[in-house]
Amino acid sequence: MQLEHLRYFQAVAKYGSMNKAAQALFCSQPTITNAVKSLEEELEAPLLMRTGKGVVPTALGNAVLQDVGLILGYLDRWKQLAQDNSENNPIVITLTGTAPRYDLVKCILAIRRSHPEICVKLQHSPSMQGEITFANNSDFRFGISYRIPRHMSSTIRFAMQHGMQVALLQKDEFVLFMNSEHPLAQKTQDLVLEDLRGRDIMFFQDPLKFPYIRNLDRIQCKYGIQMWHEENILLTLALEKDALAFRPRRTADHRQYVMDGQVCLRPVVDCPMPVNLCLFYPETERLSQHERIFLRCLKEYYPEFQVFV
Repeated sequence: MQLEHLRYFQAVAKYGSMNKAAQALFCSQPTITNAVKSLEEELEAPLLMRTGKGVVPTALGNAVLQDVGLILGYLDRWKQLAQDNSENNPIVITLTGTAPRYDLVKCILAIRRSHPEICVKLQHSPSMQGEITFANNSDFRFGISYRIPRHMSSTIRFAMQHGMQVALLQKDEFVLFMNSEHPLAQKTQDLVLEDLRGRDIMFFQDPLKFPYIRNLDRIQCKYGIQMWHEENILLTLALEKDALAFRPRRTADHRQYVMDGQVCLRPVVDCPMPVNLCLFYPETERLSQHERIFLRCLKEYYPEFQVFV
C-alpha cells in the first residue's frame, strides 16, 4: 500500500469523480483509477460505488477515508516539524586552509540584513584535505576550500560519492607576498621562479601540502616558519623586510597591511599557480528553504559561480 494511493483515493472521494481528481492532482485518469483499484485489491473489498452523479465511498470507503485523513495529516505534520527544525538550525560554513577573500564577509553580512531569519555561522577545520573533513563531519552542510585545477577531477568524484555538490566560487592564483622594502619588490622586471632560488618562504599550512611545492623544490627554496593564522603572516610580512609567503591573490582584499602599502604582491610570471575557491554543499533535494536562499545569495555575490557537479 502506497501513501500516494491514499492521496489519490482521498481526492476521488472529495471530487466525486476520477477525472476531476486527476485534473486536481495534475496526473492522468488511469493513474487515479489504477491507484484505487490497487487499494481495493489489497483490502479485497470495494471502496467506491458509482451513482448517477459520480462515485461515492462505500461504508468501508468512508471508514478508510477517515483514517486516511489521520494518516496523511500525521505525515504532513512530520514534514512540517522536520522543515521547522531545519529552518531553525543555523547555516554552518566550514572553512579549511587559506581564508577566502573578504567578499565572503560582505556576502554573509548582506544575507543577515536581507534575511534576518537566517543564521549563518563559521567553523574551522585544520585539515588541508577539506572535502574529506567535510564528509566525515556529521554536522557538515557547507564547506569552502581552495582546490587547484588538476585536483578537481578527484574532488568532484569524492563529492559525488558522499552526496555532495561542488561549485566554483571564484578563480584565483597564488602570488608572492612580501614587504614593500624587500629587494624583490624593488625589481623592475617581471618576477620569475629563479628569483626565489634558495630563499626562505613562510607557509600557512604544512609546506609539503602546498600544492605547488615541487616548483619550489626545483629551485631549492627553504621552508620558513609555519603560521596558522592569516593575520600573523601579514603582520610578519609588513614588519620583516626579508619575509616572503605565497598566498592566493584575493586574500589581499581589504587587508590593512596591503592597503597601507606595507605589503606588496607579485606573480611569478614563468610559473603560474592557479587555484579555485570551491563550495561544497548537499545535493539540491537535501537543502532546506533557508539553505536554498543562502545558496542563491552566494550565486549573486560570486559572478564566477559555476556548479561542477
